[in-house]
Order: sequence, then C-alpha cells, then structure tokens
Amino acid sequence: MILEIDSSPILPCELFDSNSISVGMKRDVPGGAKIELGELPLQKRDIGAALCLIPIVLTFGRDVAVGILGSWLYDKLKTKHVRELRINGIQIEITKEAITNVIVESVEFRDGR
Repeated sequence: MILEIDSSPILPCELFDSNSISVGMKRDVPGGAKIELGELPLQKRDIGAALCLIPIVLTFGRDVAVGILGSWLYDKLKTKHVRELRINGIQIEITKEAITNVIVESVEFRDGR
C-alpha cells in the first residue's frame, strides 16, 4: 500500500520517531505492519511554506491488527501538518474510520473476499 502525504517536512520524523531521516529507512509500527520512507522531493506549494509530498510504503500481512494500525496512522496524521492523504492514488479523508476502512479493504482484496 502506497501512502502519499502532502505535509510539512517534519512529518517523517514523527512517523519514524527519529530526529534524522533517510530514504529507505524502515520501521515496525503498531498492529503488525512496517513503513518505509520513499524519495522526498521538496516542493514549494504556498508562498513561504515548504511542503513535501511524502511517499510511504505500508506493508502488512493478513494477520494485521487493522484497528490498531488505523488508530496509530490516524494519530500521526491528524496533526495540522498534513494537508492531504492519498492511499494507492485515491484521496482519503483523514479520519480514523476512513483510514481503517482502506486497510480493511486492502486485506480483503488480498484474501480474495
């Protein structure tokens, strides 16, 4: 699952719980999933405000604890730093329910349900 997060450059530090970040860094996250940081192309979107389109690869198996993962991801993204969230190219509302539903659909799709 590919997450594209339009946010300030500080979000990756919060997601990876680190003061320094690098492309390709990985982290286990709650619920039995992993995240990996993609390339960070810095883009100017607003006058005086630098925003990044932050690509994150989210991987998980069928035994993922969807509620825990959805809650963790929502807690990280609900900050004022996030302007937009796309998951697999589709814009998603930044709510716990919307994020959790996308994860559930992905698990069900993989399992052929």
